[in-house]
Amino acid sequence: GYFFLAICKRKSNPSLERLKEALNLVDQAIQIKKEWKNDPDYQDPRYIHEKGVQILKIRSKYNDAIEKESDIPSNDIGLDYVKQALKITKADKYLKVQATNNILFYYLQEEELNNLEELIQLLKSLVSRQKSISANIQDWPGVILDTIALAKWKLYGIKSKADISEIINLFSLAKLDPHLEDTERSGI
Repeated sequence: GYFFLAICKRKSNPSLERLKEALNLVDQAIQIKKEWKNDPDYQDPRYIHEKGVQILKIRSKYNDAIEKESDIPSNDIGLDYVKQALKITKADKYLKVQATNNILFYYLQEEELNNLEELIQLLKSLVSRQKSISANIQDWPGVILDTIALAKWKLYGIKSKADISEIINLFSLAKLDPHLEDTERSGI
């Protein structure tokens, strides 16, 4: 219930108020799951990941408007939730891809490119994990292709016409994904 509703609020007609409501719904879902499991320390990696994504989404779109609000966690906390979800995820390879993608995309968007080796490892991990789901790159989600293209561009640079062609091809494939939100498509 609450978890699904939180995702819907984040994806459908997002606004600052809807995203705050979504974050609250994720917190409620986390609490209910702990009660249902009868374990106050239980962490569902899907819920933890969504909480991190919600925080990062709010901060990336509305940071100036909420700078003085103390009830919205920082980007660092949002990123920590996504990293924690990746760490505790066992067999859910789709969640591992999503979390890896979100971590890498965050670093690329924030221009936090200091640890090049770590970022290259994240890119390799993202590609490897996505290949384990589908070897055909044309079946890959647009958000994954977008992150890969952006990472190759920012981490390796453009050294040849082949590099340009590969990056343009990845961005073009990403834009063809019918599941992209309008805001995602316009960002590519």
